[in-house]
Amino acid sequence: RDAASGQWGAEFVDDNGGWGFDEFVVGSYGRDNVYSDEYLYDPANPSAGFYIIEDFPSFNHDLASWGGSWIVGPEGQIHNMTGGT
Repeated sequence: RDAASGQWGAEFVDDNGGWGFDEFVVGSYGRDNVYSDEYLYDPANPSAGFYIIEDFPSFNHDLASWGGSWIVGPEGQIHNMTGGT
């Protein structure tokens, strides 16, 4: 596993532990830059990694894209800050 920090302070990791050479994951620890395991990708339940943006702290949730498809991130619906859609 090799890691280096980019110009934005992001960690770039080269970890080919079981991944194919043409597969890649791009992720973000969200607005707070802190890892959370609240929403994780589960191949048996792919929707488990998605959440609804309900308030400003929702932007702290992690994001992940695998091979160009979102696997952890907000659902298509965003609620306004007063609770409506």
